[in-house]
Amino acid sequence: MNTRTSSVLGLLIAAQLAAAPAVMAEEEAGPTSALDISNFSLSTWFTNNYMFRGISNSDGPSGQGSLDWTYNGFYLGVWGSNTEFSDNDIEIDWYGGYRGEFAGFGYDVAALYYWYPGEDDSSTDTDDKQFDPVGGQEADYVELQLILSKSFDMAWSPTIAGKYNYSPDTFGEDGDAHAIQGDVGITVPMGFLGDIGISGTVGYQTVDGDKSSGKDLCLPYTNGELNDAVCGAGFGPVLDGYDYVYWRIGVSKEIAGFKFDGSYHVTDMSEDLKTFYPRTGEPSDFRDLIEPHVVLTVSRSFSFP
Repeated sequence: MNTRTSSVLGLLIAAQLAAAPAVMAEEEAGPTSALDISNFSLSTWFTNNYMFRGISNSDGPSGQGSLDWTYNGFYLGVWGSNTEFSDNDIEIDWYGGYRGEFAGFGYDVAALYYWYPGEDDSSTDTDDKQFDPVGGQEADYVELQLILSKSFDMAWSPTIAGKYNYSPDTFGEDGDAHAIQGDVGITVPMGFLGDIGISGTVGYQTVDGDKSSGKDLCLPYTNGELNDAVCGAGFGPVLDGYDYVYWRIGVSKEIAGFKFDGSYHVTDMSEDLKTFYPRTGEPSDFRDLIEPHVVLTVSRSFSFP
């Protein structure tokens, strides 16, 4: 699932709390209950920045929504958002998987398809940017995902989760990509103010490099300056993939059915990441996508009776 502006940990907690009674009800209702309207839910997010693994994908405000179906642990869904990395400024993600519990641990196995409708492979655009990270390559890609989580029945209800994503040919036809992420969260009672959620994330993304950041690619900029040393006049050195570390810390509060979330996102600004997202001068500056961001989000989920 790609509800990217809210923490993965929050979704895991909600899924675990809802899973047991939902499964029991579905089993009692029989096989025809799979199409009951109660198995469907809607969610919406409004945020000042669409973040994905520490990198801004909208470079500004974003509206997002999802439609989900769940039944006996299985789920299917679709999620959409505006994005900076598409000719039509839109991303739609399709996903499906299975959630369950074993030996006290929750698990979630899924497949995701990232789709950029109307994308022109020969001329990928990112609005007014001078530099295009995917260089006109195929944007759509598939990921496989595994999540393991554990909730503890103790003060502040701590929850931990580990997440692994693998793509055989990631965004921009860039070959194998691996992402490993850990999440932790607690719920802090605040008396008459109610509960406050505090969560943190640390992750590591690596991309082998092929057509977009591969060894055969010459980039026009290197860390913001032209470099003629490798690829000839006006072009900088080649890349052989990239990797980086990202972090997030956030607080959240539910009020009248709405969830308000404030979080801080940052990457380690690795040298190859800065090469892939060069500083080209204002206003066409890709570097701001990987720099630290304070993100404010309000979301709400709706279920059907």
